[in-house]
Amino acid sequence: MQEIVNKVLEAEKQAEQTLAEARQKAAAVRAEADAQTATALQEARAQAQALLQTGLAEARAEAERSSRELVRQAEQEAASFLEGRQEVLRGLVQRVVRLAATPLDLKG
Repeated sequence: MQEIVNKVLEAEKQAEQTLAEARQKAAAVRAEADAQTATALQEARAQAQALLQTGLAEARAEAERSSRELVRQAEQEAASFLEGRQEVLRGLVQRVVRLAATPLDLKG
């Protein structure tokens, strides 16, 4: 009878030891998985940030190009407008000069 009790106690001890080892292995696997997940998340964040920075830089560059193009177009339109009105402007300038050169008693 004592032998059976000893065998049962030994079997329980073995089972507890096996369970403890399994728990340790599970904890190690869980810790490794957590570490890998944390690393993967950090890498994903870094990639997302890099993509965002690249997108922002491209958007800024495009906005700058658009702005320069709009300024160029406005300058070109202003130059065209002035070119088309040069004769009118010359006539007005000549008229102002004549008025300025005419004595006051003749302007009347």
